[in-house]
Amino acid sequence: ACSPQAWSVSAIFLMLYALLQIEIDPERKEISFRDPYLPSYLENVMIRALRVGSLTVELEINRQRDNNQISVYWKNQPKDWKLILIR
Repeated sequence: ACSPQAWSVSAIFLMLYALLQIEIDPERKEISFRDPYLPSYLENVMIRALRVGSLTVELEINRQRDNNQISVYWKNQPKDWKLILIR
């Protein structure tokens, strides 16, 4: 057996990006999701302690059971930052 490899550590981040299409733009002070998707077996995702410059971001992404719509809640969102959800 081999020791854990760097690609295995990054796999979760690549999977989240592929599903949520999250983009963080510190210069424009925006966090955006472009056509996010959560599979039927995954009702929500919590992202905690994500460092963006001097910010610590906490996001909750939820899939609505009946229509597969995605909602995003940003706990303690700074007033000068925007959360953008593009469907």
